[in-house]
Amino acid sequence: MSLTDYAGTWEYKGTITPGLSIPPNRYDWKRFPYATTSASSNIRLTYYCDESKLKTYGYIRQVYDMGDLVYGKWFRIHPKDEKEILDLQVPEEILINAAAIPRYFEVTKVYRRYWRGYGNVQDTAWSVGLEVLEQAALPAEVLNILQNNPGKTLNVGNAGNIIVVLESQQENP
Repeated sequence: MSLTDYAGTWEYKGTITPGLSIPPNRYDWKRFPYATTSASSNIRLTYYCDESKLKTYGYIRQVYDMGDLVYGKWFRIHPKDEKEILDLQVPEEILINAAAIPRYFEVTKVYRRYWRGYGNVQDTAWSVGLEVLEQAALPAEVLNILQNNPGKTLNVGNAGNIIVVLESQQENP
């Protein structure tokens, strides 16, 4: 299923509920059901939760299937009411053969504080939906900002509007 808007064509990759991890020894990663072979590094996350009751945040990472699984850098995510766009850079060696190397995404969640000794602490379950920007239609200025800032997060309003602040460098007189 794909959706086309002002930013381009977004390909839906699934919605999952992250597993609870207990660092530093046990991480419960949950994989989105569909892979992508897109060379685009932009993804859009949609959270389904009651933000006021959350005691956890999450991590997202990319997994490349090159015969053996290769795991990418982790990025912290915080569930919120607005959609979120992340730029998860794809390594050059993957981009060369992006169409031949399936890329998956995995998420996990951890408590905001270390709850050792407090017993079983309940957290409101939350889910996250993932879309990959397959074909970009963003202005060149916005794409340049995303490509020059790995891990850059842009807020997306409830109506789907991307909020970008373009800063200009001015010399002091």
